[in-house]
Amino acid sequence: MLKKINHIELYVENLLQSSFFYERIFGLFRLQQSKIKNDSKETANAFLIQKDIRLQLSASLQKDNDISKHIAKHGDSVKDIAFVVANVNQIFERAINCGSKIIESPKSLIINGQEIIFAKIGSLGSLIHTIISYSEQETIFFPELYSGETVPHFLNFSSTFKAIDHIAICIEKGTLSKWIDWYSNLFDLLESHEENVDTGKSGMNSKVLKSATGSVKLVFTEPMQQYEKSQIQEFIDYNNGPGIQHIAFATEDISEAVCHIKNMGLSFLKVPSKYYEKCLVDFPDMRDKIIEFQPYNILIDKDEDGYLFQVFTQPIQTRPTTFIEIIQRQGSKGFGNNNINALFRMKEMEQEELGTI
Repeated sequence: MLKKINHIELYVENLLQSSFFYERIFGLFRLQQSKIKNDSKETANAFLIQKDIRLQLSASLQKDNDISKHIAKHGDSVKDIAFVVANVNQIFERAINCGSKIIESPKSLIINGQEIIFAKIGSLGSLIHTIISYSEQETIFFPELYSGETVPHFLNFSSTFKAIDHIAICIEKGTLSKWIDWYSNLFDLLESHEENVDTGKSGMNSKVLKSATGSVKLVFTEPMQQYEKSQIQEFIDYNNGPGIQHIAFATEDISEAVCHIKNMGLSFLKVPSKYYEKCLVDFPDMRDKIIEFQPYNILIDKDEDGYLFQVFTQPIQTRPTTFIEIIQRQGSKGFGNNNINALFRMKEMEQEELGTI
């Protein structure tokens, strides 16, 4: 059983600049920075954390290792989504049985009196998953750090961002069922949502998998077969394969979060004014919020459980690939059908302006 996301590892070109970006823009705390891994001096790592958000940034100190090759092919991007699971050996055996690539066999460590077991398996494209099991206590563990740390008390103070709400993955045409089955069978994930968007010019099919507790949500999107170009295909083309399109950071005050990020100079996807005119009709009880959200390009949607607020940054690197979503759930457990359509159409408008579709 999959319990939660332990951390996300990104391969980056410049460790210092990337660490500074995530610290300044998103308020993450640098737990530690290491320049030596296993005494090899081939890689440098930074470990960033805030509440349940944990990022590992890894950079190469050599010109021809796995990190430098990954960056040459994909640019700065997510390499590893590390999961905490109930039983590492069970998941590892499942991976072997379904023919998955084995990156690292299970290892056992005793850190601060507790046993930690972890292994690494291959997934779609260049993505891998570290699977980890350890006793339930407030421990920060990164395999590359090979240490356990008690959460410093100041990390428990209130902060703008509190958790990773979901992760979105772009995959090739015709592979949606394959990867839904793979992740469902390997990690006991449940299919919770399906959305298809067709604008007449481009389109996508998407499905959401979540863990039994709901703490892990993975969104898979593929281009529609009948269209040559789409924003999902554009990601795959520039990323040179499937990969992580965006990470969604959860917040309890999206206006405050966006205000801070805008002040730091990061821009967001622009929302047409007609969108908010429609929102005023659809959600008259949220009039004040809609007026508050419009200058910040925050989307609003509603389901049977409550409201959902979302906003999307522009790509955070040179290639039009990875971006960050900021999300606030006011009861809603879904993904906002109207917002999914609105986001897709807004990205399509940008593609039209750039002449890429």
